[in-house]
Parts: sequence; C-alpha cells; structure tokens
Amino acid sequence: MKMTKVLKLSFNGEQISRNLVWVNPGELSTRPENAGAIELQQGDDFRVELIMSFANEYADVNYTVREAKLYTVLNEAGGSNQTLSPFEAEGEESPWTTLAFSSPMEAVDGLYVLRSDPVTVKAPASKSLRWELSLVLVALIQGGVPAFNKVLRFDPEVVVTQR
Repeated sequence: MKMTKVLKLSFNGEQISRNLVWVNPGELSTRPENAGAIELQQGDDFRVELIMSFANEYADVNYTVREAKLYTVLNEAGGSNQTLSPFEAEGEESPWTTLAFSSPMEAVDGLYVLRSDPVTVKAPASKSLRWELSLVLVALIQGGVPAFNKVLRFDPEVVVTQR
C-alpha cells in the first residue's frame, strides 16, 4: 500500500541559526544495520511540511519557498552501485532533487505552514544503500516585518527498504 511520508521541519522566523528542527516521517529504523536512519519504502511519496513560528506576533505574515533542493550523498556501503538518489527524477540521474512548494501557505494555530509537492521514493538497487540527505532552502519572509530571505538546512541519514 502506497503511503505518503511527511517530514516536518520547523523554524522560528527570527532565529539566528540556519538549522531546521525535524520530526521523523515515520519510524527511525530499528534494524541494527540502519540504526538512526530515516526509513523510507519504495513507491512511497515523500514530502516536506515546513512550519514557521515567530516569538513575537506580527500581522499579515507570509512566507514562500523561493528554492528548495534535496541533496543526497551515497554512503560508501553502496559499493559499486552508484545510485545517486533514492528519489524518482526526470532526466539524468542526479544527487539533486528539486522540491516544489506550489500550495499556498496556511496559518494554523499561530504557525505558518507550507507543504511541498511529493516526490516518489524509487526501488533500491541494493539493500545496503544508504544516503546522507540534506535539504537546503531559501524562504522569503514578508508582511508585518521588513521582507528578508532566510537560508535553512537539515541533514539526517536515509535508507530505502523494500515492502
């Protein structure tokens, strides 16, 4: 059964750090060889939910994602298999996957939420493949404060398992 895994990332619009706080989109792997990795399954959709808060209240706050890229680095455990990304992509295989945020922002209980369009997790070429996963994005924050860009990032490890 195809599922959608949602990786929730949050930040405060006024924070100095570029780091995103993240909540795992399911279970961290309990398999000894995959301990601590985010476990995705082939065929699932994967999307990001980006949640912004502010310590101070501002009227008419809005934000958009100007650019968002997932970047994957295959760990050495992959051996000779050079699958550059666990995500389906059109065209040539690449470690870069663009995330689009085409849905409008929603204000929910004092939080400002954007959801990415899904990308599909492809079948792993080998059970031993693991990737370091990074997301770098540029958020444009405006309304209630002078408009500014904020570059944010996160970088857990991901493994794809077969059903």
